[in-house]
Amino acid sequence: MLKQDLKEKAIQLSDNGISYGKIAEQLGVGKTTVYNWINSTTEINEEKTVPERQTNVPNSFKNDLNELGDYKEELQNEYEIENDVSSLVALKKAEMDHELKMERIELERERMLFEQKQVAELKKTEQLALQLEKAKVELEQERKKMERVNIAINQMEQKNKVQFNKIDVNSSKKKELDDNLQTVYTNQIKSYLELEGREVTIEKIDFVLGEVKLALKNIKHWIKETRGKITDYPEFSTLKQIKDSLIEMVYEFDDSGEDILVFDFDSEFELKLKSDDHD
Repeated sequence: MLKQDLKEKAIQLSDNGISYGKIAEQLGVGKTTVYNWINSTTEINEEKTVPERQTNVPNSFKNDLNELGDYKEELQNEYEIENDVSSLVALKKAEMDHELKMERIELERERMLFEQKQVAELKKTEQLALQLEKAKVELEQERKKMERVNIAINQMEQKNKVQFNKIDVNSSKKKELDDNLQTVYTNQIKSYLELEGREVTIEKIDFVLGEVKLALKNIKHWIKETRGKITDYPEFSTLKQIKDSLIEMVYEFDDSGEDILVFDFDSEFELKLKSDDHD
């Protein structure tokens, strides 16, 4: 490889952060030569020696000169070339400058990575804040929904209480239905109570509601045929209350938007039905 090619290769390797020593080893030239190429200086042809030390110089300066001489000899032995003191000092300084440059580059790289990490953490924090705000909104919606459900339950309980009181008043003048209608009445009570605590669909509620409406129609017709009064038959009021409760269940399906619901019977009216033996 030509000298000019070696020089260009040395400059290229130095730009890539390779130290002078490694460049010299890779190209098979002296370390000083590499330094001179990179710093656009000419090779030193004349050999200069360290000035003789005066006998009257301080001991500390003598020690420094001795160390410098030892350093020169060490470099000469390592690279098998002659170097004067100024070239050796300049070479050492260039090496230190090069290392400092590499350290600065590394520090700049670490700074950029730190800034990128900060930006990523900031974005992550913003995303978490948005998710938290969304969760708060959803929680507030659920709270309002539960309030509406509780209001509806309270209204139903009040209504059931009124109807239950009516049943108690009418029970003192109760008259008996015929056997067929009594069986129909008992079956409707049983079908209604079987809905408690089970997963039911709106189709099931509609079916039971249809059966209750039919039973009410038949009982009303029978009372009219026997020239009786509806108020004399508490079974009619009970089935009417069951019908209203089933309609409330249908409304609950509409409000919730669910396909399957579970109902708990805990009103005074429902507790009264469960306490009676309709099996």
